[in-house]
Amino acid sequence: MMRRIDFSMYGGDLTAVVERGLAELPRVPPAEERIVMIGGLPLRGHAVLAPMAGVCDHPFRWLCRRAGAGVVYGEFVSSDGLVRGHETARRMLRHTEDEHPIAIQVFGSDPAVVGEAVAMIEAAGADIVDLNFGCPVKKVTKREAGSALLRNPTLLGRIVRAAADAAKRAPVTAKIRAGWDVVNAEEVARIVEGNGAKAIAIHGRTQKMGYAGQANWEIIRRVKETVRIPVIGNGDVFQPADAFRMLDETGCDLVMVGRGAQGAPWVFAGINARARGIAVPALSWRERLDIAAAHLALMLREKPSGVAVMQFRGHLGHYVKAMPGSSTFRREVFAIDEPDVVLARLRAYGEELNGVPAVAAGAHAPSTEVEA
Repeated sequence: MMRRIDFSMYGGDLTAVVERGLAELPRVPPAEERIVMIGGLPLRGHAVLAPMAGVCDHPFRWLCRRAGAGVVYGEFVSSDGLVRGHETARRMLRHTEDEHPIAIQVFGSDPAVVGEAVAMIEAAGADIVDLNFGCPVKKVTKREAGSALLRNPTLLGRIVRAAADAAKRAPVTAKIRAGWDVVNAEEVARIVEGNGAKAIAIHGRTQKMGYAGQANWEIIRRVKETVRIPVIGNGDVFQPADAFRMLDETGCDLVMVGRGAQGAPWVFAGINARARGIAVPALSWRERLDIAAAHLALMLREKPSGVAVMQFRGHLGHYVKAMPGSSTFRREVFAIDEPDVVLARLRAYGEELNGVPAVAAGAHAPSTEVEA
């Protein structure tokens, strides 16, 4: 029998936890007047949430969208898994109406299978179907998928064509890296555009680099000069100033924020506030911990408590990064399995830090999490 969880300190249920955190989460909508057309789909604002495996589930997407992300991307899903009817893969297509516009990213190496998967993703209600040609992780590349396809531009082009032909409503886009071990992003971008994709996102590192070193934004600029479709820049955007520097230096149409949004979904509010010429919302440590608690509460609404607590640990490390005493706090909380105790510790830690100056909202240090 599942143990009854005591949330009495938050008003008796998870709703109070969520409401408290949402009250602290800055909300600055994308600028209505700034529109980027992806095929026939108008996207507003300057910044979108990147697809990140193990991160971009519904609660995280929803927080980012609420804060002001112009588009949110789901976790990438296997085309083979979808077509074979794997429940885990199909569950990754689920989303809610208040997440729109939402993009679902798919990976695979068989054009026919990818095409079939694209039709399924479109039928599930995705506004954009994105093709993953950027994941550097070995379990993906050993299947000749993800960034491995940068070594085989001909096959990559066939996959884009099959996907574009399969989609009847949603625009098909692609996300690439600078290359595998040598830069061939301009060649790949031309192939992506020539086979029917309506936009391309580019991460300014090669597969060989992983997430080491610095993303080369010059490559993003060269791709922008190469194609006519919208270009979305990605790599090393950790705070609002980074987003506008990328826009200025590369001429890209949108900025894709991945690791910079982990533990800081409010980064999108900061970007939108800067675009509007208003003050970037300032958050105290306590307010950030209230948002973290809301994040966990949203996860608990959808998942078994043990699963939610375990998965939340991956987010918590980012929320508390740079907080005074965070190493000790993190070790303590990582040893706790009971969600009500985790929530209580988040609340208590926030009270301990009340009045302690915090770094500017949206400021974020790099992490090592994997973007798809």
